[in-house]
Amino acid sequence: MSNRIERSGKIKVIGIDREHPGLVIVEIPLNVQPPSEWIECFRHPSTWNPSIHRPSVNGRSIIWRAVKESVDKDIQWIFRYIEQANACYERILKEKEKERERVEREESAQKSELEEIEKKLENL
Repeated sequence: MSNRIERSGKIKVIGIDREHPGLVIVEIPLNVQPPSEWIECFRHPSTWNPSIHRPSVNGRSIIWRAVKESVDKDIQWIFRYIEQANACYERILKEKEKERERVEREESAQKSELEEIEKKLENL
């Protein structure tokens, strides 16, 4: 099973921002609904463009307010944010797996130790 979050389906312009008519609202569909850790990674990309409005995750979509004249160029930043979030999330999953393995080793060692003690007590 892949943990990657990817674009899925057609990108849609769902309207014009009522408060800022120079902006369009763009919806980028995703292959799955991202977990909270991925969303947190997406919110804090390692490289970002301050002139791009911050996108948000809404269910299985990314919603983004884009400047009409540069939407096709600026969306490349959103694609980078997705890739960066995937890399960040992968690191989080690896750390969780390492921690799970560490806990398993500790529990196994503890179980073995208790079994040894129990053996010593068997013939008493």
